[in-house]
Amino acid sequence: MPLKQELVELQNFAGGLNLTSDPFHVGQTETADCLNVDFDVRGAVKKRLGYSVFNESGTEDRDFILVYTLTSGTTKLVIAPNDAAAIFQVSDSGTKSAISGATNQTSGTTHDGLAIKGKVYIVNGTDGTAKWDNTTFTRMGQTLDATGNMPKAKTITFHKNRIFLGNCDAGTNQSRIRYSGSDANPSDQEYYKSTSFIDVQQDDGDVITKLIPFLDSLVVFKNRSTWVLRGNNPKDFELVLANPSIGCVAPRTVAAWDKGVVFLSARGVFSFDGSKITRMSEKIDPAINALPVGNIVQANGVVFQQKYYLFVHETGATSYPDTAYVFDFISGTWTKYRSWDIWHAIVWNRAGGEELHAIRASDRDANLQLLDGTDDGGGDINAYFTTKWLDFGVPERRKMHRRMYAWFVSAGNYDVNVDVQRNYASANVVPNVVNLDPGGMTWGSSLWGAALWGSGLDIIRRRLTGLGTSPAIRVKIHDTSSNPWTFEGLAFVIQPRNLA
Repeated sequence: MPLKQELVELQNFAGGLNLTSDPFHVGQTETADCLNVDFDVRGAVKKRLGYSVFNESGTEDRDFILVYTLTSGTTKLVIAPNDAAAIFQVSDSGTKSAISGATNQTSGTTHDGLAIKGKVYIVNGTDGTAKWDNTTFTRMGQTLDATGNMPKAKTITFHKNRIFLGNCDAGTNQSRIRYSGSDANPSDQEYYKSTSFIDVQQDDGDVITKLIPFLDSLVVFKNRSTWVLRGNNPKDFELVLANPSIGCVAPRTVAAWDKGVVFLSARGVFSFDGSKITRMSEKIDPAINALPVGNIVQANGVVFQQKYYLFVHETGATSYPDTAYVFDFISGTWTKYRSWDIWHAIVWNRAGGEELHAIRASDRDANLQLLDGTDDGGGDINAYFTTKWLDFGVPERRKMHRRMYAWFVSAGNYDVNVDVQRNYASANVVPNVVNLDPGGMTWGSSLWGAALWGSGLDIIRRRLTGLGTSPAIRVKIHDTSSNPWTFEGLAFVIQPRNLA
């Protein structure tokens, strides 16, 4: 007598990307291989959104973008190049225009900037600080003990009503922090006393890479250590070593979120909550650890809508960041994007809501609005997701795969590929195509008697057969179009075999 068929359901893939295990041993909800997809807390897998080109006028190599809010409330981007062109602006409608009087930057420099109290300050450690107030552009001098000046520095931030500079004086004092304010006017942000500085372990052979305020303190990163400056004014400033061996090697990866400051060290991605440092990148550390040091220092990152986007140079065929690793703070999962080659990204509250904008790294002459559409500036998106190898705990000789069901959210009259790989060989494939047009009866909108059967999104269920008696199978969902898709889950009908 044949044994009763068994139903095995897989409805949760919220574990995300795990590169520390092979495809045989990742967790039931994880994947060892995916690209250009996102994971939600329900367990669904969704093809990522794309970008549109926001501004592509000019040929300069753009290096740095900064959001500047005018007193009227209007916002614009201030953009610094790294190819000796002058700093310029892009309006909130995407129009590029020159900043009157702006002079050129030194080629090949990396910038940091600050927009505060109606003024923009941009530093690169080489040129005098660029200052702009939406009317006048000034190349500031470096004279100490005199107002209207600002020492050269590699990093700049605002904290406790003062401007703090790090890695100062054109590289002469790479472990030095300088802070603004005179005795008569502590809030004078363009006055720097010759004695208003703090040296951060000056003789350790390291340099300050980034300053960022968090909670009530100033976090100071060096390449190999992390420090905290506490206190409200110079009389009670206290410099505390937070970690002697973990620092930030890529200053543009530093970004604050609700519970800490995220950054890339030579040992992975970490978050610092003001007292302790926690590793975030355990599941993608094999990829991070494989990056050459020269690639790591190019990386940049940004926090947007409860996700951290880390842009790194990974493929080796380029000289710029070409891959994004994305961490979801809500689900605690990683995923991976390609075709998002980003040089520098920022969050811009442009039209009453936050948007993610970036400089495209491959040519450096375009600004992109990320997550704005279904394709990459008119180009298709190669997206895929693979399950782990599944044997359902039953040896090959004791089962047969009778059929498989795949569920998708209905999206339109187009196809997505569902490949069933067999016998632990990715080339041994049973290919299937699922059309995402709901067609006839669909869950969520079909009438069942006089009432609606469910009230959610229409769901496509497709039955797939021909799987055979493979020891194990792995399912790959993929397409290379501009069409969106959301994969909801799988179910397998297994026929046990009686060998008696």
